[in-house]
Amino acid sequence: MNVELEYRLLTGNKVISTGAGRTLNLSSHGVLFECEEILPLGTRIRLLLTWPARLDGTVGLTLCVNGLTVRSDGTCTAVEIVTHEFRTRSLQVRALNSKPVKTVADMRLAARDLRTMSA
Repeated sequence: MNVELEYRLLTGNKVISTGAGRTLNLSSHGVLFECEEILPLGTRIRLLLTWPARLDGTVGLTLCVNGLTVRSDGTCTAVEIVTHEFRTRSLQVRALNSKPVKTVADMRLAARDLRTMSA
């Protein structure tokens, strides 16, 4: 399974680092993904995967995984799944310029722009 994801490295309830990547392999016990940096072993991590299937054919889904980094080799990181859940997401997220959002990074930028506008 090859889908886009966003990751958040955690210490306690605090996010210490974020990034984006793409899955290489997914099972009920773990996720192997690639990203641009080497992630530290034994770190708590939250992954937000853009799920390819839709609920009732119309509602987008995000698989939210909480786990631990157990292996990191270059740009590939393996995560042991501790908990997981599906959450619904909008399929019509648009950036300020009204172009459809296509990547996790675009979604993050669009959300930041919206927060900036409301501040």
